[in-house]
This record gives sequence, structure tokens and C-alpha cells, in this order.
Amino acid sequence: MRPPSTAPRPDRASHEVYVQIANLQMARSRQKRIRRALQGQVDRCTREIESINARIQGLYDQAGLEYVEPDDRPDPAEQSDDGFEYQY
Repeated sequence: MRPPSTAPRPDRASHEVYVQIANLQMARSRQKRIRRALQGQVDRCTREIESINARIQGLYDQAGLEYVEPDDRPDPAEQSDDGFEYQY
């Protein structure tokens, strides 16, 4: 057997493909972890918003007022894509 450094070109190419596959699999795992973490934050924020809405509704009921849903148009700042993306 020869050491990998002296292997013919096809073996080197297959090694490079293997390394690319391994890098992409690690990238996929990282992205899944990030997605899970972000989904957890979204879930917590959603629960907090629902709690705030319930308290607002309670105060409206207490005051004998009718709650009118605010306009749900996004703020201009929310319209820009400030997300991030990893590139490997």
C-alpha cells in the first residue's frame, strides 16, 4: 500500500468528495441546531404575546370597553430581511 499522498488522482478526488460530504453533513447538523433554538425562541415569544393579549383583553373587559384588533401591518423595519445565512 502506498501512503495517501502518493495515491493516484482518482483516489484523491474521491477523498475530496468525501471531505465535502462530511462538511455538508456537519453544516446541516449546525443548521438544524440553530433552527431548533430559534423555534424555541419563537414559541416562547408567542406564549408571551398571547399572555399580553389576554391581559389586555382582561383590562378592556374590566373597563367595559370593546377590544379592537390593531392593524397587523408589519412595521417598515420588520419588512427588511435582517436574517443571516451560513455559507460553507
